[in-house]
Amino acid sequence: MEHRQAVKASEITGVKVKNFENENLGEINELVIDKNSGKVNYLVLDFGGFLSFGNKFFAVPWSLFNYDKGDDCFILNIDKTRLKDAPGFDKDKWPDFANAAITNPINQYYSAFATTKPRFTTELFNDKDSAEKAYDLAIQQGYKPEEINVMMSDESRKKYYASRLVKEEVGSKALKGMGVGSLVGGAVGGTLGAIAAIGTSIVFPGLGLIVAGPLAAGIAGVGAGGVSGGLIGALVGWGIPEDKAKIYESGIISGGIVLGVDDRIKDSRLEEEWRQYAKNRNN
Repeated sequence: MEHRQAVKASEITGVKVKNFENENLGEINELVIDKNSGKVNYLVLDFGGFLSFGNKFFAVPWSLFNYDKGDDCFILNIDKTRLKDAPGFDKDKWPDFANAAITNPINQYYSAFATTKPRFTTELFNDKDSAEKAYDLAIQQGYKPEEINVMMSDESRKKYYASRLVKEEVGSKALKGMGVGSLVGGAVGGTLGAIAAIGTSIVFPGLGLIVAGPLAAGIAGVGAGGVSGGLIGALVGWGIPEDKAKIYESGIISGGIVLGVDDRIKDSRLEEEWRQYAKNRNN
């Protein structure tokens, strides 16, 4: 499918679908369009032989999909195991999608996956340079420093940012205007180095984890005792899917840095660009 904002329906059918764990969920078979409003109500997915769904199609609300330009595919952020209970229909017996008896169970099932809150976008970067460039990209797209979450091991912070030169370079900027919020992880100074070097972050003893940004502020009153399940438990507790949390745990232990934001900007491409950038840097 060509990278255009507006495409033909025939360019959407056959496009692959995956979730945020990069698991293949099949491909798009058809679109369901309301002829009166012109609105695309559902994308009809063919999961193939996945989970023994070979004889069924599944209509999924259009609003749940995101397009990944880098991989030329659609993203449906639903775990594979949750799809086994999704309402489907026989390939040879298409239902009447104007019938509320058909659409209500579909909408009700998928309502659990819809949210009015900003999506929490995260990515793992395996080195300091790529993490800092991704941080700068978020700033360029309109995110404020205090909106960006940073997670790394204490060992990585010492390795990348603990030198006297780094502290001196960012110190004067970071300390200007530092308020109470910065003491619990506020991202001050506008640079990733400022966050890590000045110590404007929370250290979780036992986890060896440094957290800066809104996540740190939100759990400042809880303390390390409120984080259970080790590093994975902490990541899951902050809204990161468990499968992705396991990957992040391994990456953080190996010296990687995780960045995250509430993706509040309309039509933001940050998630897609972060993913593509991390993939290019990590290859």
